[in-house]
Amino acid sequence: MNVLEFIGKPYRLAIFITTLTLITPHALQAGVTGKISGKLSSSESGIPVVGATIQIEGTNFGSISDQNGRFVLLNIPPGSYDLKFSFIGLETVLLGDVQVTIDLTTWLDLTMDQSILEGQEVIVNAPLDAIEKDLAGTRAVVTQEQFNSLPISEISQALYLQSGVAGSATELIVRGGRSNQVAFLIDGVYVQDPFLGSFANDLGTNAIAELSLLSGTFNAEYGNAMSGIVNILTREGGHSWRARLESRLGSFQNSDENKAEGTLTSWSLGGPLLGEDLRLFVSGQLTDKNSYLPWGFRESNSYTTKLTYTGISNIKINTLYRASWSNYKYYRHSWKYIPEQYYHLNSTSKCNFLFPKEYIIGCFKSKTFPWPII
Repeated sequence: MNVLEFIGKPYRLAIFITTLTLITPHALQAGVTGKISGKLSSSESGIPVVGATIQIEGTNFGSISDQNGRFVLLNIPPGSYDLKFSFIGLETVLLGDVQVTIDLTTWLDLTMDQSILEGQEVIVNAPLDAIEKDLAGTRAVVTQEQFNSLPISEISQALYLQSGVAGSATELIVRGGRSNQVAFLIDGVYVQDPFLGSFANDLGTNAIAELSLLSGTFNAEYGNAMSGIVNILTREGGHSWRARLESRLGSFQNSDENKAEGTLTSWSLGGPLLGEDLRLFVSGQLTDKNSYLPWGFRESNSYTTKLTYTGISNIKINTLYRASWSNYKYYRHSWKYIPEQYYHLNSTSKCNFLFPKEYIIGCFKSKTFPWPII
């Protein structure tokens, strides 16, 4: 009997899908990591240093320089790192504040001196390149530190600070294009509203590790966009437990005695669960704002949960669950005297992701119009 006939069609289809999933190259997915590469040479002779050890402090990432003194560190999450370069007979170099950005290569060209004393170390800071040679278009990057320092509470507010970006609370216009010509990605997965083309989830700013905006030309890995790419990478749990709680309260009153008040409450918690191989990150953000105009409001809740497992060599598995609810009614001047007749919106979004293949397990978004449009 033929083996394929014995297995049967349903089982053959399942085997085919499983095999295709396992062999799909991770490089075909939209970028969520960066790369560090460089060259090591002797300061006296200029000869490449062969066999030097390169290690990112506090992580499992490392490499060894080849016969040309070159090294490469792949799939590095964006952020700031400290690198350690060591070789027998040469001084150990500790390079601090090395910045890694999504889709870009951080190049390091270092020289190592002979060591007079065993274990002698030299501490230096990484230079910042004035020109990014592997940047094909215009890129703007907003890090978690900038989100914490800037007076912003929404992703759209961070995007409006960038050149070439305009729009309103519901539309994002990049370089004069339509609002549905911008692609939105979270951890490499497209999360656009299939009907309107807008961002399909209200993600809290405290859940973002890095946000990058690409305008103009894009790399071949991106598609479904004509004017811009918004790529968001969510935070992961660290190697130690950390928590943050923030609450903001503000009010505004104009000359017509229209008073607007708003509150923002955000929290986050992250750390290891069962050793350092399994880490958890949870966050939430609650917003309640009234318009400074005669009428209007916005209420929204956003929650994020992310599990990261790194117990398998050269493989990192992430599971992400996001959910958001929003209820809002924007002011329209033509309806100033009959606001009760103007509609307001209810929006719900829920998404489950499984990585490293970044396939969407489930994603749901709905909008309702409780009040009819007259």
